[in-house]
Amino acid sequence: METPYFLAPLSHDTSAPRFRLLMLHPSTQVSLIECSLLSYSFDESCPAYKALSYNWGRIRNTHQIRLNGYGFPISRNLWAFLEQMRIQRQWGFYWIDAICIDQSNTLEKNHQVQMMRRIYSTATSVMIWLGEASEDNTSDMAMDAVASAYTWVSNRRSGNSMHESHFIRDERTTNALEHLFSRDYWTRIWIIQETMVAKDISVHCGSKELHWTLLVRFMVFVATIYEKDPEHVVHLYATTAMRLVFDWQKIRETQRWSPIAELIVYYASSKASNILDKVYALCGLASDGGDITIEYGISPEVLIAHLLDRAPKSSSAEDLRSLAFNAYESLELNPTLFSMDELLIILEIEGHKRKIG
Repeated sequence: METPYFLAPLSHDTSAPRFRLLMLHPSTQVSLIECSLLSYSFDESCPAYKALSYNWGRIRNTHQIRLNGYGFPISRNLWAFLEQMRIQRQWGFYWIDAICIDQSNTLEKNHQVQMMRRIYSTATSVMIWLGEASEDNTSDMAMDAVASAYTWVSNRRSGNSMHESHFIRDERTTNALEHLFSRDYWTRIWIIQETMVAKDISVHCGSKELHWTLLVRFMVFVATIYEKDPEHVVHLYATTAMRLVFDWQKIRETQRWSPIAELIVYYASSKASNILDKVYALCGLASDGGDITIEYGISPEVLIAHLLDRAPKSSSAEDLRSLAFNAYESLELNPTLFSMDELLIILEIEGHKRKIG
């Protein structure tokens, strides 16, 4: 049976990798969202495109778009993003994983995910989609607060007598900010790579938009208040978003990448719809991640064996045991069942030569 992907085939030739882009066409709000899929290589005249960083949301709650003439189901959260772009008349090219990769084709997923870092770093910008505006408009309030923080700080530095209570101590505002920075988006493992390698970043929630630099400045502002008077911002300071944004900005500025073993531990609490992504999502960031081949058909135990086999040759037996145990926990295998004997058997079956015991 033909699908939208039939009209935009991809070659799995690694010497000339191709990827698809989604083109959002002009259409009215009373009609289905109209899109096309087109395939390109990085080496040819690929059009400028934006890459989306978002939370998939509940797959069962789907909406239809028209893709290459076919009806195509997408999640409510993704539909809301495309609908917002249609309302704002932001037609053009986008890269969106749930659409641009045939999710039913494991071989294609392997090849495309292997290119994920290149796809996001080549995009003119990465768009962070936090989701739809909240029904009570508190998300709009939070986005406006982030946007106004820089102006507030500038006014204070210029001699304006405005007190911090005028800005950050308003309970309704801080609650709105806490909810915005606690959205499901911030828990997703893939967002780490998607944002760290981006040339430029914009942040979107409903109809509101911010530039990345405003978000970073706001986080610095909150951290400064926390040092002086933590009581009023302690919950905001403790949100996942605060830690992630500081991490991302530090790495974006220094371009210093950590080994995969350290990243697995550091981001162990991040979430993924496919448990293997707890490792695969970090490969593009790791200083030693390029040697790891994306394979979605394997078990978590075999993936751990692959990690052990690709560990630096200078690794001691204790280093390898630590890597195995941390990967075991990150991949949500029961640590009480952790067995080095089991991993030794897997290594032997897979033909690996490394010694961990």
